[in-house]
Amino acid sequence: MQESLATTPTTISAKTAMSKAWNLLQDKYPIIILVICWQAVRNILIFAAILTLTVSIPQSPVIMLVTIILLSAESSAEFFWFTLKLVRNEPYNLFHLPSPLAVVNWFIATILTTLSVNLGIFALIIPGLVLGVFFSTSGYAAVDGFGPIQSLKVSWRIASSAFWQIALVFFTMLSLMIIPIGLTVACNFMLVLALAFFYTTSKVYAESATVKKND
Repeated sequence: MQESLATTPTTISAKTAMSKAWNLLQDKYPIIILVICWQAVRNILIFAAILTLTVSIPQSPVIMLVTIILLSAESSAEFFWFTLKLVRNEPYNLFHLPSPLAVVNWFIATILTTLSVNLGIFALIIPGLVLGVFFSTSGYAAVDGFGPIQSLKVSWRIASSAFWQIALVFFTMLSLMIIPIGLTVACNFMLVLALAFFYTTSKVYAESATVKKND
């Protein structure tokens, strides 16, 4: 599939993204808390059921490890998917999950992103931070129907046109997290929402999504 990924400016600034994220967090915090609690309870029940069924099997530690990884991947991908629903003001159902392919794409894209960022940090720290900004929206692209490599490309193009705006959001949120005023959780949510706004309002995303749908 050939994609149009021309580098064009995003439609929002860091200030706008953070403002939108804060307003949405204030407006939607009950459903956000509900989703997090639902995921936690669901995963505990699934883990307990599998533990009960496999406790007598010699390979049970491996099964438990695989279960934890799969549940974590699914929950994270689901939360990214849920975030896009919030940002786009689309209806959301607790029992309506992202497709298995979207979860797989998210998992692979996250592994590739984590490896590249860690290698960059191991090398000279700054390259890892830069790569973190460039691949910051790849998770949203992955759960939105793009393949792993396509997700990285879309994220790279988005950051290429708004690198300092995205970086400003990152460093602002991180600086607030280290201040002992109880904002860590709120800042985490704001960061996720702000990045979702960068992704959904980007002209790069719009062009890529149009080509993807017409492919």
